[in-house]
Amino acid sequence: MFQRTEKLEKCLLLTYPKYFLDYQDPQKEDMAEKLLNTLGKSAAQLLSRYSKIIDEPVIDLLHILNHSFQLCTTAKVLHTHQLLPLIDELLVILDEKASSWKENSSISKYCLDLLQTLTDKNESIRKHVQQRENVFQKLKELNRPSSANVLSDTETAFCYRRDEENNVHELFTSNKNQNKEEITLIWCDQNINVHDDTNGTAELLQQVNDNINQIQTEKIFLILSGKTVDDMIDKVYNLKQVDSIYIFCMNSVKYEHYLNEPDNKYYKIVGIYTEHEPLLRAVQKNICNVIKQSQVASLLKQYKRSTRVEKTNDFLYGLWCNKHINQKQYEKLKVSKEQAELAHLYFLPKAHKPNTPLRPIMAGMKSPTINISKWLDNLLRPIFDRLAIDTTVLNGVELLKEIERWSANNLTMTTSFVTMDVTDLYTMIPQEGGVTAIKRLIEASGQKQIDGVKKEIILALTRFVMTNNYFYFDGIYYKQIRGGAMGSPLTLTIANAYMYFVERPIAKWASRTASLYFRYIDDLFIMSNIHADVLKGLVRFWNRLDINIELSESIGTSAEYLDVKLENRGGQLVSDVFHKPSHEPYFLPFSSIHAEHIKKNIPFVAITRAMRYCSSYEAFKHEEIHICMALLLNKYPMDFILKQIERVFQTFQCEIPTKGNFSNIRKIFLGITHNKTKRTEIDIEVTILCHFSFCKGMQDFSTQFHQMWNTCFTDTAICGMKPILGSKRLHNLQDYLVKKKPDRSRLGLENK
Repeated sequence: MFQRTEKLEKCLLLTYPKYFLDYQDPQKEDMAEKLLNTLGKSAAQLLSRYSKIIDEPVIDLLHILNHSFQLCTTAKVLHTHQLLPLIDELLVILDEKASSWKENSSISKYCLDLLQTLTDKNESIRKHVQQRENVFQKLKELNRPSSANVLSDTETAFCYRRDEENNVHELFTSNKNQNKEEITLIWCDQNINVHDDTNGTAELLQQVNDNINQIQTEKIFLILSGKTVDDMIDKVYNLKQVDSIYIFCMNSVKYEHYLNEPDNKYYKIVGIYTEHEPLLRAVQKNICNVIKQSQVASLLKQYKRSTRVEKTNDFLYGLWCNKHINQKQYEKLKVSKEQAELAHLYFLPKAHKPNTPLRPIMAGMKSPTINISKWLDNLLRPIFDRLAIDTTVLNGVELLKEIERWSANNLTMTTSFVTMDVTDLYTMIPQEGGVTAIKRLIEASGQKQIDGVKKEIILALTRFVMTNNYFYFDGIYYKQIRGGAMGSPLTLTIANAYMYFVERPIAKWASRTASLYFRYIDDLFIMSNIHADVLKGLVRFWNRLDINIELSESIGTSAEYLDVKLENRGGQLVSDVFHKPSHEPYFLPFSSIHAEHIKKNIPFVAITRAMRYCSSYEAFKHEEIHICMALLLNKYPMDFILKQIERVFQTFQCEIPTKGNFSNIRKIFLGITHNKTKRTEIDIEVTILCHFSFCKGMQDFSTQFHQMWNTCFTDTAICGMKPILGSKRLHNLQDYLVKKKPDRSRLGLENK
């Protein structure tokens, strides 16, 4: 009996074995069809020949059907759709035959049990296939579907590619080098429970690895499921092409150790999902973020640099001719071709964050629109400062004062801190949305004119600055098409104005619930007695306030905000200086040629900050030791350090802190602010600005210069002139070896 079954299975399943192991060759697609047809014909022949009796061929047929289910769990999904109708037909026929079987027959009982097992399997597989169909269908509906490549029978990788020319979606198995999208979504669905072919599994894993290695210029979003998740992570995790990894499984506990690794070792793993809906939301969210980031700038194939200056000056000249700006404003804002330079892009690494992302910086201090940007910023920033004075903090000292004032009446053992960070604020704001925010800001202030300029003209100038950001990077010229230039003065004000209107619901909620709320540019802070679970739900709601604003939150009884570390320790507020993970004990070396007053200022400011931020004497002494050690590492003499620490307390007119008087002395430091800089207006009619290169032999140069000036020019025509001396440092080795700024020939705007 079983010998015949085994022969039949060999006949049906070994005829085309390799076509279930390799779907890379599109010419072999029809081979799986032939196998299904062969299976169907064999089943029909068995049924027609042995329709009235129960014997071994019927059992053969049941075993064939059983193996069909194994094909459903290993074969490509497209072929599973063709196999399921055949299975349904066989089950219906066999179910009809079962009524005539004799229950007392051992072989009939075996057939009935096997038939019931197969029926249960059919229902389970149908649910599984339907779930996968839903997943794949929703993957197609993502904002930017990406490419796909079928890897094998058990490693089924599903991706989709949008044909940009024809605007259609297609499932493809072509060479990865032909894929021009910047996102590749791969689903590796591994199900090898049906066999223990370790060699075949190794080959499949290597195939996935090789396929990913072929992708050079795209970000890969990798979904892993099945028994080989651990092996796949070991193989592909360190590949630079892999941006994010999602684990889809039935038992999330099995893989939670990846998320609990110290130092965030597996930071690419976004999460572990047991249902497809949360998985799809996470994938869609990350794809949308990549799309937004990729839409910040566009490449310029033909770009004439000199037209940037002409366009700016023509725009300003038109405003002046129509008397929208006066002569003085026009002269202040117009651009000189000889001095103007195109902005250039460079990056600063965020060493304290996983994968060391880069912060884009637009260096455009001589760009054609920089004068307009500075002028608008001076007009608009005071308006924002007045409107947002109740919800804005500028530094850690202001934050601590407000927190201690609020905590005196509201702090409890259950008080939670909420810190939220806006992802890529400067580049995520739509350009027209930024102009609209400035319009609402002016309307909220009730002003129709600012410095004699109408609101409409200010908005037109704002739009001109936002839409005319051109820059140079790596031999190519670009135009920024989303957000503002990070480095432009106006961009900060636009970002603040945009966030001011986004945060209104949050500020109103904080006022109603007696919570504390503040914001510093893209960092939000809340201190509340509302339960943490409710706060999490509120953050999810606030994340839907604006499609361009994405908040990443941290909720708990401790928080790091700005440079302050806060903790609710059993209803008592504890604060300390916060050092980022990227912090290094490096200051200006004592051997530097900078002026001595700059070196004296370093320990002075550090000790002042420690006194203000540390809520306990022990925390202050710990920070003081940290400061002294860092200064010693930078070759500062110990006598020099101690003298500057003593100068701090002499300046604040208080005693050296001890454990007994620390609290009272700290109140003195919090109550007095010495670091407010006074702006001195310089009258160019009576002031002479002189700069000299400072070196070790020039410590007394300023004093000697003023003495000589008074001696030589006391009774002369220029005795009323006031000389102001400023020192500039000499170039060091780094200046000569590190060239961050491109050559002038690349950035200059003179007739190019």
